[in-house]
Amino acid sequence: MTQAIQKEMQKLKEEVLYHQEMYFVKEDPLITDEDYDTLYDRLLALENLYPQYIELDSPGQRIGYRSEHHLTTFKHPLLLRNNILFFHKESILRYIEKLSNPKLELLLKFKGVEVVLYYRNGLLETGATVGNLREGEDISSNLRTLYSIPLRIKETNSLMVRGIVTTGKNKEKLEKAKGSVGNWVLQALKQNDPSVTANKDLSFIAHEVTYLDQYQTHVSHQNSISTLLGIDQSGLYLAVEHFQEIVEYLTKLEKTKNKYPYEIEGVFVKILDESDFPLTDEIIVYQFK
Repeated sequence: MTQAIQKEMQKLKEEVLYHQEMYFVKEDPLITDEDYDTLYDRLLALENLYPQYIELDSPGQRIGYRSEHHLTTFKHPLLLRNNILFFHKESILRYIEKLSNPKLELLLKFKGVEVVLYYRNGLLETGATVGNLREGEDISSNLRTLYSIPLRIKETNSLMVRGIVTTGKNKEKLEKAKGSVGNWVLQALKQNDPSVTANKDLSFIAHEVTYLDQYQTHVSHQNSISTLLGIDQSGLYLAVEHFQEIVEYLTKLEKTKNKYPYEIEGVFVKILDESDFPLTDEIIVYQFK
């Protein structure tokens, strides 16, 4: 009986995870909402009856329990890279011209809150705010509710994934947050009750991965990040062959940025070597005025 229950829970977990990926990530659902609800509700029912068999990456654990405690401090295992802001295109060009034939990649930077995810043995272990680069706040329970954040990845090495949590454009939201998308997202992520966060319109966009066990190797190439995490961020980044193309792209983006579903505040300018690793100690950002 015990083995049969464990097998059923494992099978349900895999099915629900698969259909969540098809629906939320690939936007290609294979079953009806009713059939999905049947699978998900059965998994939740079994997890309530047999909590000893619950696995960390179970989709039934995305929404945890309400906590009466304040958020705890989380110490990052390494000092996070700082964001260096440029407000003039010419300043970025002068900065890049000093480097020897770098590879360049541009990634949209949306308004929101920057967070860090930590994966160990392929499972999401902790999620925290960037904070002061040394310490942030542990918001793991709330970040788990975002379907754009995978609970499980194929890579088994310890990874640190850095990215932005943002939200869709909504005039009412901005009025409540006094015009600041960042304030609205931060309030959503700092709720004591994860079910409140789960009902918010939040999305995660990754911009950097760091291997913690391999000399703290940074991976900034967006294709590599998408492959590691099993997520699709195509359409949000652009590889450029010459730094002059950056000016053309930024000029065009300033005129077309309103077409995107999230509010854009700038662009990550990734300066990479031939192995797609960052050439700079800082994260370079062009910020719209």
